[in-house]
Amino acid sequence: MDEASVASGKVAFVAPIARAVIGVKLGKTVTLKLGPKEEVVEVAAISYEG
Repeated sequence: MDEASVASGKVAFVAPIARAVIGVKLGKTVTLKLGPKEEVVEVAAISYEG
């Protein structure tokens, strides 16, 4: 399974970015460590296709 598809706008739950936002509520922010720098991102949408 691929971890992400930019073309379809999807990220697998096993992807590092997905694991970083597990439990974060819609509209909240989280700080991601991207190598030597940090990036603050907001959870703007949550969807699940089973």
